[in-house]
Amino acid sequence: MKVSVVGGGFTGLSAAEVAHRKGCDVELYENSSYDDGDEVVRAWGGGVAEYSKIPRSKSADGYIRDLRKITLMEGGEAETEFELEDGAMLERPAFDASWGRSLRDKVDVKENFDVSESDFWRICEGSDLVIDATGARPISTEVNNTVHSSNVAAKTVSAVVKGDFSEVHPGAMISPYSSGYKGINPINERESTVLV
Repeated sequence: MKVSVVGGGFTGLSAAEVAHRKGCDVELYENSSYDDGDEVVRAWGGGVAEYSKIPRSKSADGYIRDLRKITLMEGGEAETEFELEDGAMLERPAFDASWGRSLRDKVDVKENFDVSESDFWRICEGSDLVIDATGARPISTEVNNTVHSSNVAAKTVSAVVKGDFSEVHPGAMISPYSSGYKGINPINERESTVLV
């Protein structure tokens, strides 16, 4: 079976890896290069709740540490703590880049390939299964003239910030901010991914 995965972020990498393990002939299309490493920007910071469901070992580049607790803050006070049995903190650019590079030996990775509408149709015609992993605004909605709401599930801005995160590390924190939430996912006590 020929499987084509369009979008080489977290979801696309996972789909390509699993399809390969199931014995499929896999093509993976990514619009950047996995050699760019830290240049590649991915969404959502680095907290993952169920790491064992990701087909990567804890020794993978970008795996920082286990994540056992996330605290939900309300009015400056700890409201709820979520215990995680299988959580992980990742440095997403390094994690995704190393994963993409590792797939080069297993699947046909097409990097720096920005899939157009005509490319997508060609890929569909030549594949038994196409997985659209292109993110919040999937290319398949454009190709199929599907109405796509501009109300994305989560509008975020994230950055790696230096400061004192010793009160949160080794956990993570979510708290109300403006009309949404902010998240603090410490990499260590002096550096954190902050999402708003």
